Amino acid sequence: MLASFLSLRRDKVLVSDLRRIIREYSERFKDTLVKIMNFCGTHEWTTVNFGIRSLMPANVQLVAGPGCPVCITPSYYIEESIRLSLDGVRVYCFGDVFKLPAIREVRGAKSLEDAKACGGDVKVVYSFLDAIKDARDYGKDSVFLGIGFETTAPSYAVPMVKGHVPRNLLLLSVLRLTPPAARYALENTVKRGAAPVQGIIAPGHVSTVIGAKPWSDIAEEFRVPTVVSGFEPLDVLLSIALILQMRA
Repeated sequence: MLASFLSLRRDKVLVSDLRRIIREYSERFKDTLVKIMNFCGTHEWTTVNFGIRSLMPANVQLVAGPGCPVCITPSYYIEESIRLSLDGVRVYCFGDVFKLPAIREVRGAKSLEDAKACGGDVKVVYSFLDAIKDARDYGKDSVFLGIGFETTAPSYAVPMVKGHVPRNLLLLSVLRLTPPAARYALENTVKRGAAPVQGIIAPGHVSTVIGAKPWSDIAEEFRVPTVVSGFEPLDVLLSIALILQMRA
C-alpha cells in the first residue's frame, strides 16, 4: 500500500494527465451517465482506499461488481464447515475465511473462529500444500474449505491430479468462475431495470490464467467495453480512461 501511495505522489503528472483525459472523454457524453463496473474486490479496495471515485466527473459512476470469492461465498458452506469442525473433522481454511460470518448460527457459532472457540477443530493455513502436509501427519478425517476463483483452482487441482493428497483429506469446493459471474451481473442489471453497465474493469490476475478471450466474448455479447487491468491506482485510472475512449 505504501508503494502505491508513493507511486501516486511520484507520478503526479501521469495522474493529472489521466484525470484530464477522463474529463475530456466524459464531456462527450454530456448529461449521460456512464456506469463502469469493476469485477474484483481488490479493484474495489483500490478505488475506495485511494479515493478514485472523488477524481471522477459527475457523469462517470464506478460501481462494485461481484467481488472477491470470499465475499460471495453462500452461508450454507460456512455453516457446514462449522458443523464438521464441531463433529470432530479438522477443517482447514485460509485466514480471510476464518472470520467470515454465516447467516445462521450452528451450535453457538457463526464463523469458523467461533467454532474454534467452541472446541471445533479448525486450522488456518497459508496454502493447500500446508493442509496436505498437516493432514498427512494428522491421519484423521479432514476437509479443506477451498474458496477461490481461477487463480487458486490450479493450486488445488495439481496436487490432486498428481496424487499428493492423502485419502483422509477431502476438498469442499466453493470455487467460482469469473466470466459467468460477470455475465450474471450484467444480465440481472438489465432485468432489474437499473442503468446498464457501460464498461467493465476485468481482473488481471484471473486473466493471466484464463486469457482475455472470455472477456472479449462478454464485451461482444453485451456490447460493453472491457479492459483487463492490474490493481494499482494508476492501473484503475488508465482502465477508466480506456473504457471512456472506447465508448467515445
